[in-house]
This record gives sequence, C-alpha cells and structure tokens, in this order.
Amino acid sequence: MTVYVLGDTDHFLRTTWDQRQYELEVPPGRYVVFAIPDEREDPLLVGAHTEYSPCNARALRGEEPGQPCTTGNPPEVTVRAGERPDDANIDDWYITEELAINVNALAAGARERAGMGQ
Repeated sequence: MTVYVLGDTDHFLRTTWDQRQYELEVPPGRYVVFAIPDEREDPLLVGAHTEYSPCNARALRGEEPGQPCTTGNPPEVTVRAGERPDDANIDDWYITEELAINVNALAAGARERAGMGQ
C-alpha cells in the first residue's frame, strides 16, 4: 500500500500488506492524507483520513458516545513545527465513489510530479 501525504510538498510511504502502523516525517504545513493499495482489483478501493476519522477518534475516547460517524470530505491535517498530529488516521475505507475518483486523481498527479509514473 502507498500512503500519500499531499500538501505544498508531496510525501509517500510504501507499507507492507500487514503493516498496522507507520510514521512519516513531513515539514510543517497542511496535508490531505490517504492510502491506496498497490495491488487492487477495484480502482475505487481507497482509504482516507476524512470527516469520519476525527469523529471516530473522539468516539473511541468516549467523547461522543452514541453519535454516528459518517464519511465525508478529507479535512486537511495541520502539522506544526516540533509537534506530532494527534489524529491523521487513515481509517475510512467506505468513501463515496466521487471522492475515490478525486483521490485517485490526486494520487496520479502526485506520482507524475514525483516522476513515479503509474
């Protein structure tokens, strides 16, 4: 799987199929965070940090009991100098088809800028 952290600068991290955690250092800025499996039969199989993600993190901490978390657009994750973001989880694998198409286009543009091809 390839993790994409895209903002003023683009960052990529290849993970193994069974890797549950990763860490990627990026300069301060605002980023959209998502992941695409390297080998996938469904081109719409995309995971992202979306509006669901911070809601789900709060629910897991017991801060929003009983409130359903739903998928939505990917909010930008803010990275400040010397700080580590609390929640940049890629945990929404039920994004809409429209969002999956947009994320695939972002990934293709980032790969092209990096000279990575397909």
